[in-house]
Amino acid sequence: MFLLALGGDLAAQAPSNNCGYNAGNQYTVNTSCVYQDFDKSGFNTVSYVPPGNTCGSGNFNDAWGWFTAFATTTELTYDPDFGHRAIMHVFTGACGALVQVGCVDAGAAGANANLTLTTVPGTNYIVRIQRSGSNSAMDGRLCIWSIPPPPPANDEPCAAITLPVNTTCTSTATTNQWATQTAGLPPPGCGNLAAGSVDVWYQFTAPPSGITVLQTTAGSLTNASMAVYTAASCMDPFTLVACNADDGPGQMPFINLTGLTPGQDYYVRVWGSGTAMGTFNICAFAPAVPAGDCVYSLELFDTGKNGWGSSAVQVRLNGGAWTNYTVSGAQAYYNIVLLAFTLGDLFEVRYVNTGLNQNQNRYLLRTVPAGQGVFVSGPTPTPVSPTIAFSETITCTPPPPRPEDCAGGVGICNAQTFSGSPAGSGFSQDLDPSNYGCLLNGERQGVWYHFSPTAPGTIGFSINPTNATDDYDFAVWGPNSGVVCPPAGPPLRCSYAAGGGPTGCGNGAVDLSEGGGGDRWVAPFMANAGEYFTLYISNWSQSGLAFNLSWQLGAGTSLDCAVLPMELLDLAAEPVPAGIDVKWATATEQHASHFMVERALDGVDFRPIGRVEAAGYSQQLNHYTFTDADPFDGLNYYRLIQVDLDGTAVPSPVVSAQYRRQGVPFTLHPNPAADRLQLTLDTPLDDAAHVRLMDARGRQVALQSLAMSAGDRSLHIATADLDAGTYLVVVEFNAQRPPATGRFIKH
Repeated sequence: MFLLALGGDLAAQAPSNNCGYNAGNQYTVNTSCVYQDFDKSGFNTVSYVPPGNTCGSGNFNDAWGWFTAFATTTELTYDPDFGHRAIMHVFTGACGALVQVGCVDAGAAGANANLTLTTVPGTNYIVRIQRSGSNSAMDGRLCIWSIPPPPPANDEPCAAITLPVNTTCTSTATTNQWATQTAGLPPPGCGNLAAGSVDVWYQFTAPPSGITVLQTTAGSLTNASMAVYTAASCMDPFTLVACNADDGPGQMPFINLTGLTPGQDYYVRVWGSGTAMGTFNICAFAPAVPAGDCVYSLELFDTGKNGWGSSAVQVRLNGGAWTNYTVSGAQAYYNIVLLAFTLGDLFEVRYVNTGLNQNQNRYLLRTVPAGQGVFVSGPTPTPVSPTIAFSETITCTPPPPRPEDCAGGVGICNAQTFSGSPAGSGFSQDLDPSNYGCLLNGERQGVWYHFSPTAPGTIGFSINPTNATDDYDFAVWGPNSGVVCPPAGPPLRCSYAAGGGPTGCGNGAVDLSEGGGGDRWVAPFMANAGEYFTLYISNWSQSGLAFNLSWQLGAGTSLDCAVLPMELLDLAAEPVPAGIDVKWATATEQHASHFMVERALDGVDFRPIGRVEAAGYSQQLNHYTFTDADPFDGLNYYRLIQVDLDGTAVPSPVVSAQYRRQGVPFTLHPNPAADRLQLTLDTPLDDAAHVRLMDARGRQVALQSLAMSAGDRSLHIATADLDAGTYLVVVEFNAQRPPATGRFIKH
């Protein structure tokens, strides 16, 4: 059953002797007749005589209340507790200017006064009750109720409303009014999803950029939450991708997604906090991808939601003019732009810190579409201007994951004491309510580690901040059969204790997890040889100051470099006349079986293209090379799958290389393509040409003239009607110039 009390109190009615909208005088509107107590005191002066008093001949003293309708029909029933005759009026408008919409005289002492009204949802109505023929007190009960309307069409995932991913936010007006809660799907962990909460569903398809920003604004629903899922279909199990409660304006949600799989469908769930229902707006957008050898996304955040003011990120290419990007407006909290580069460009970034609230600002750079981290400003940008914060000669090869991300976690070799100095929260959201356990802030400023014991025993450790007042927290996940990023499920051990000083597993502790009131110590844990564990150490104080970690291991237990089957070094990809050489080296190998070499055109959808046997057991440097003899024209992404003898498989970081076939005078962008493909010649065309598109079976599927004005270099080719797959582009020039070819993927 639903209860609705918009802006009011669910307590028993305490009528007023005036017609104002006092909060204490609001009646609850239910979905069936639920009586609320009514008690009018004795001899009172009539506060106001409304016009249209058609149901009673006298102006007897009265009591007033009000309600907000939620349906087109509303029923009212007044039941006297003893033998008095009741008169009930209902009005709209304000005191002094009321308009009567209904009234009823019970007609006899002790009889119920029943009234059926045609009402407008969301409109306030004023109720006046009198005792006919007398100004004395009266006691009774009043119920107001409506039959709720049917749920909205997108009440369940299989009826999700499709959100187009536009280049700017184009909002869809929508509602969760009278929806139901989806059964069988656990709470995602953010927001107040409880018994009685109701959700509605949306769906979008990730664009070629792998970026989608989901933005909401309030209507009558002012406190909502949102979660994003993947699923093979609306009937299959859902996997949580992201969840947010109030990063948008006010208490509305906002989610920025990067590194999505282009062409994949994602499901969006929105619900009100508690039992809240109402209207709101939602949109999905992503910037258009500019043409270039590679593209970065620049994302700017403002946790205070009040804009950056005069602060800005400045970028420039090849020593040219600086371009400013900022977060503008009184309610602004996010901005994203895409930056295109040519191989060899000198790219520079700096931060102007002239605005207020520097501790609220942050920015980062990622690759597009893979979403790999390039640079992050830390918890807040360095408050120095105009120092260069980041510079790079563009190679289109993303750096390896940082230790602030789980995928870049440090493999712990041996049980020696080591130091760490967290610099930020990294690029990936590795922790969410499904796995952060006691770490209620999620990732704050921390470093990730992976380790594996070589023999059974107990594992303990102590974390000692170099500054005794620093507050460090930690969590351990495992055991697993390999490195798992992000961690799956709640941690094995967790401490979130407040206050500075040492923390860890040991010191006589027997508890497994502790919150802010703990003593900073939890119990050691048992581990077996070959099991893998992940440790996250968080500097809650965000001081950037270091810590030292020392191990306390049970007899016979040790940790060594066998945390991964190989210690991988110097992974790189470079074009050669025969194709692209993927090169790497290992410093050590333990139980290593082989490497699978995988390639992707979009940095996301990797497919195996070769296998290289590993040395197996080695404590010396080993070099490996694999030649991709048939790379794609343009940017190719590569990674290794390091496979152990027991089948454990660990992916490497991703590298990339740009390839251009000899004599190919053009580039294709974006690749993969969705609705449109841009063909850009290396030099302007000086004569006519034709472009043919051939499918994977060699059939011509399109023919287009390449007739451009003098000096033009680009042509747009419509691809929306093509089936998904790989296509060959053939540019045919005059007889004195051989044709040129290239390939692209249609999503």
